[in-house]
Amino acid sequence: DGTKVTLSAKSEMEVTYYRHQRHVLLKEGEAIFEVEKDPERPFVVETDTAVVTVLGTRFAVNRLEQLVRVSVDHGRVKVAPKLESAMAAAATNAPLEAREITNGQVVEVYPNHATVLVNRPASDAFAFLSGRLVFDRADLGEIASTVSRYRLKPVQSQGRQIRNISADINIQDVDHFLHGLPNIAAVKVQETPQYTLIISQRD
Repeated sequence: DGTKVTLSAKSEMEVTYYRHQRHVLLKEGEAIFEVEKDPERPFVVETDTAVVTVLGTRFAVNRLEQLVRVSVDHGRVKVAPKLESAMAAAATNAPLEAREITNGQVVEVYPNHATVLVNRPASDAFAFLSGRLVFDRADLGEIASTVSRYRLKPVQSQGRQIRNISADINIQDVDHFLHGLPNIAAVKVQETPQYTLIISQRD
């Protein structure tokens, strides 16, 4: 239908086009969508915790361990907790909220079903198209998940989460950035046969 999708490294999706809907299940990783308008068939991107509905726009969906981040370059999308998550939240009286976001806005959906508008540049989500990764006040979990996409050996974070790490790096320099983390945060980097570990030094 003219819609374009760009997947980041180690990302997986399943596409199903129905008569009434264009549906993408983002199983892992990160993707940028440039959606052709079709009012008769909304374009829906689903993750384990979030559902993103759009008619025509350019936006990115990043499935991280502890959240799903939706960033809009232009256009308008609706972001809501996934139905199963919504039912679970209703059972626990957790607040549920669908949000509409537009040009330059970013929203994050958390495991507790909260949808939060965050103050960060939407453009960061598109940096991998030009071979860069941008971290804006990221925690160790986000860094581990993201750099794992670009390494043969996955990265895991251990210990208390350290937040507020910002960096703009070349994807080719992922290993250099990773092993330089102790210079900018209270962590140590340790290699095991299966993983590279980022271990928090904070109590």
